Amino acid sequence: MNIKNHTILILMMLCFLPLSIASPNQQRGVHLNNQGFALAQQGQYQQAISLYQQALPDLTATDAKTQINRAATLNNLGVAYMHQRNLQDAYYALSEALSLREQYLGMLDALTLLSRHNLAVILLSGNQNKLACEHMQQAYSGRLKVLGQQHENTQLSLKFLKQIPNC
Repeated sequence: MNIKNHTILILMMLCFLPLSIASPNQQRGVHLNNQGFALAQQGQYQQAISLYQQALPDLTATDAKTQINRAATLNNLGVAYMHQRNLQDAYYALSEALSLREQYLGMLDALTLLSRHNLAVILLSGNQNKLACEHMQQAYSGRLKVLGQQHENTQLSLKFLKQIPNC
């Protein structure tokens, strides 16, 4: 390989390098999400919500990895809001998480199905039974296909599906 070709190859590699390395802000966003998740696991939802909210501005880059991390943070935020009985904010966070996960992971990814299940639970809590039924049916059928009938998440979606009136 001559010097000119070698230089071009190095320049091409440098052009793609930033795409594979997370920025300090993205790393901070992921770290804040993980800290929030740990607090939520301890029932400290208000503190978790604060950390999730701090993480979101750091997770705005448009690459797939950042958007997947943003979706995880939004899903966690929605669940924390749900535990605080803040159904409106939970709905918005989970709707955005679902949209991002559908776009970047696909309709049948286990994480997409988790967001769909969580959104259905929020809708059921808000007495929006028709929409809750639609989302929970999709979550259940997707989990059945992807995870199998005996998986605990499939069984959980089935349990909630049976609780939705006229579904």
